[in-house]
Amino acid sequence: MKYGSDLMDFNNDTALVVLERAAKLSQAKNDTYGRGKSATLIGIVYADKADFPTSKSYYDQAAIHFSALGNYLELGKVFNNTGNLYYFQDRYDEAIIWYLKAVDVFEKAGAHHLMAQVNDGIGNTFQELGQHEKSLHYLRKAEAIARQNKDTLTLARALSNLSVTYSSMNKRKESLLLALEALKMADHTNDQVLPFMIRSNIADTYIDYKQFDSAASYLREAERLALKAGTPYYLLQVYLCYSKIYENTKEYLKAKDYLFKSVEIAERIGSKEGLFKAYGKLLQVYSALGMHEQSMGAFKKFVLYNDSLANEKMANRVNDLETKYRTLQKDKELSDKQLAIEHQRSALKKKDMFIVFSIISMITLLIIGVLIWLGFRQKQKLQWLMIRKEHELLAVKAMMEGEERERTRIARNLHDGVGSILSAARLNMDSLGRQVGQLPAIPAYHESLTLLKDATSEIRETAHNLLPVILHEQGLYDAVQAFCLKFSNNHQLGIDFQSYGTPVRFNHHFELMIYRTIQELINNVVRHAEASRALVQLVFNTDMITITVEDNGKGFDPSGIGQLSGLGINSLHARMKAFQGKVDIDSSPRGTSIHIEFKTDPLLYVA
Repeated sequence: MKYGSDLMDFNNDTALVVLERAAKLSQAKNDTYGRGKSATLIGIVYADKADFPTSKSYYDQAAIHFSALGNYLELGKVFNNTGNLYYFQDRYDEAIIWYLKAVDVFEKAGAHHLMAQVNDGIGNTFQELGQHEKSLHYLRKAEAIARQNKDTLTLARALSNLSVTYSSMNKRKESLLLALEALKMADHTNDQVLPFMIRSNIADTYIDYKQFDSAASYLREAERLALKAGTPYYLLQVYLCYSKIYENTKEYLKAKDYLFKSVEIAERIGSKEGLFKAYGKLLQVYSALGMHEQSMGAFKKFVLYNDSLANEKMANRVNDLETKYRTLQKDKELSDKQLAIEHQRSALKKKDMFIVFSIISMITLLIIGVLIWLGFRQKQKLQWLMIRKEHELLAVKAMMEGEERERTRIARNLHDGVGSILSAARLNMDSLGRQVGQLPAIPAYHESLTLLKDATSEIRETAHNLLPVILHEQGLYDAVQAFCLKFSNNHQLGIDFQSYGTPVRFNHHFELMIYRTIQELINNVVRHAEASRALVQLVFNTDMITITVEDNGKGFDPSGIGQLSGLGINSLHARMKAFQGKVDIDSSPRGTSIHIEFKTDPLLYVA
């Protein structure tokens, strides 16, 4: 076992052979502790290999042996490892349950020094659930206990996880400082995983800062550690991170090569999440390379694995609920049998039986009352959330109706007022030319007629943009396509329009908001970007619509967005907030890419 445990730091396959031999020797000697310990170590090896079902079966065996011995110290470690197992599978509610079991057992064993590991796991789980304050609370507890016990490895893990939490809170400076402190400690331990994970996280942070050379430097070392450990799951994370760097630097062929490597590893280890991420990136890379057929193929795979992951999570949830239901059924059967025995024993004690039945009835009524009250509260909460959602949409609708009425009034005034006046002026000039024979020979006369003609056309085009009839009649796809085509014909900016998925109709206010947003972004390109080409892309998904606008202009500094009022960025973010949309802006001297996505709430569809 000692030999196998040491080998785990260098080669898991070799360690597994030695540990399985230890398990057989323990069984032959009927050594309960040896059987439990070897099962624990074998479970850790399979967890590193991402074979979670096999790992769980060995942890269950270990728990049985240590429970029989009453060895709470080792039992707590098994429970903590099981929590880690569920955490790696994104089953966070089960992870919390096992971590809390570990806390309870460690308290019985008086193992205060091991509480740091459990608090670290709980804090990390809350970080994944987006509950940052709870995450910080438990991770700080883990840090304090680890410092008190001079536990360098656990302290490094706690600091690394604190770094991830701060990164999720967009506090990147604090995140980077904690990660660098954790890395110094991790490199002085025998742990093969932690130094890799910290370097991977640091690389991600540098990518966010657009410091791609620094990110690549940390990734190269992370790749070396992943290859040394022989853990394909970690190598997959490295290659996905490399693809992010080359996608950001627009070295799309290199990004594609790393994504192909990611797909190969994800298929080999059966990582649907890895395939989902890789094909999502490939979709964007193929699109940037103009490989539209391959982009569509990647999009189909992306949707396939997205649906598969969602179905898998639902199936796991249903299985868990079924298990809990079966457990409750067995408990109920046992309770019924016990109740029958009690009835027989109390046949001669009618008064006691009356009291027992009265208490049971009161408890039952109390439980029923509580359940009814909880159900009513839950129903009220759901109704309130739905009403609030409807009110938010109504408020946005009212705001946009007001804006649109003003646009309509201006468009009509331009078309019927100024446009009519300019048309009349042009007719008068034509008539004047016929009445005064010398006028047609004068160049200034012809220039005046040309200016009147251009002004009339400009007024009509402006009125049309303010009041897009095609949007109301044919929908978002046709309106955006027509706008891009007309804009390309009338300006020096060439616009490529792309659409994926089946176009659907949304309510007028949502479609109008998206149309106006695209108009404003294209106008920004013309006014500020000094670009020659632009791309407008719509993607219609089952539960989401995404909009991408890219150009090959001079770009701008995204860190100074707050001062760029002229670009309409504040207006863009206000629209996104109103419809719960997300916007991602990436800009460099080689161009700007703005990616917007909305979850298509049922309230947004046409009734």
